Amino acid sequence: MEFDFGYIINYILTYETGIPLVLFIGIIAVVCGIVLFLYYTRISTRTFVRKASICMFIGYVSLVICTTIIFRTEYDEMKYVLCPLISYIGLYNKLLAQNILNIVLFMPVGFFAGAALRKKHLLNVIKIGFVLSLSIELIQLISRRGVCNIDDVIHNTLGCVLGFACFVLCLKMMRSHLKQC
Repeated sequence: MEFDFGYIINYILTYETGIPLVLFIGIIAVVCGIVLFLYYTRISTRTFVRKASICMFIGYVSLVICTTIIFRTEYDEMKYVLCPLISYIGLYNKLLAQNILNIVLFMPVGFFAGAALRKKHLLNVIKIGFVLSLSIELIQLISRRGVCNIDDVIHNTLGCVLGFACFVLCLKMMRSHLKQC
């Protein structure tokens, strides 16, 4: 099968919840959280970064919950797919775009979790991504807002790991740059 990457990118940018609008709201929420945080606290730089990361993590997770549960319409019945990696059987453009979207959606979760955690271990980030994603999928099942899909849990957790890897990479690049100065 031939993939149409133009279709995939267009699908991601015009997803039914309106990703550009959601990102705009998310940026506003994060900036507001940072401003409030700066206003009420006077602390050292390292603690500040950790607490600001916690604020951003909470803000972004709230945004994810809104886009995956609250802003969705309710189905008449529970919908679920419990067979792992079934989305790769007969993979087509829309399904590939949804898989990519699930990975990208959780990358900031891993990035902010990495910045917020005192012990920056991959296993801790995997646990956070897995539990958060599983919770969202179970709420979607119970509330009938979306399809509870095991593949979404896998892709979201993978996105969390990739976000954490980006955080670690950025941290190493900053440290090496500071050593050169």
